[in-house]
Amino acid sequence: MSSDIAPSLRVRTILHFHDMLTTITTLMAIAGYLTATWLAYGQLNNDPRLSPRPSASLAWAIGVAIICHAGAVFPGINNFTALNLALGSTISIAALVIVTLFLVSAMRQPILALAFLVLPVAAAAVAIGSIFPGDPHPLRLTSGLALAHSLVAGLAYAFLSLAVTQAMLVHVQERSLRQRHSLGMIRSLPPVETMETLLFQLITVGFVLLTITLLSGIGFSSQLFGKAFVFNHHVVLALLAWCSFATLLGGRVLAGWRGQFAVQWTLVSFILLLLAYFGTRFVLEVLLAQP
Repeated sequence: MSSDIAPSLRVRTILHFHDMLTTITTLMAIAGYLTATWLAYGQLNNDPRLSPRPSASLAWAIGVAIICHAGAVFPGINNFTALNLALGSTISIAALVIVTLFLVSAMRQPILALAFLVLPVAAAAVAIGSIFPGDPHPLRLTSGLALAHSLVAGLAYAFLSLAVTQAMLVHVQERSLRQRHSLGMIRSLPPVETMETLLFQLITVGFVLLTITLLSGIGFSSQLFGKAFVFNHHVVLALLAWCSFATLLGGRVLAGWRGQFAVQWTLVSFILLLLAYFGTRFVLEVLLAQP
């Protein structure tokens, strides 16, 4: 009898420690992102130089938050061959990829002002992933090709997320210039032309990665997921998003699309991509309560 109780007690103790550790890392990640947002505001509002890069303290704050975020997310994943794709977990994982890409990109490109959207949204995503993890919907990654497909898809979404954030910033910058009133953070930004160039660079990279994702998903569905390709609403929305981004890039090259028109088109394209996964998953998990 006592031999049966001892293993059960150890299991409960391990699970309790696991939950406590996840809670601690979740709270630390949220606090880290909010602290980094405050540091970014201080740097951009007080730094008169153009194109500021993250200060050492800001970079460390974001880095620590990313580590804590990963600690909060990945204990809930059995292993890298059975990723939990429930809505809450996926939102948190996507935010982790986006913030990591943002930090790396901000060291090389003048996109630090994106922190005002990227970091608070990441904090909210950590909370959502913790409060609403959802029922697990594992994607069985049976090969290196499947893992590569998932990583490319995540990077595509991250680049296009940064692009839509950049588009919002371009909108605010142009509006401030027309009104001849701008905050210190807006004055620290590069010229609008440079900001638009960065926007289309992000869109181009994200579009290329999205193309690879769609082609690999359609062409190698059996090898990737163990089942034949299915032309469903998820695929339709993803293809519409791809077509919309392709039209935007074509319009930029052939007709010189820019300004508010390009910003609005970017937002519409991203909404289609957002609906392709998160919209359908929200309907299934939250509204219909189906796995």
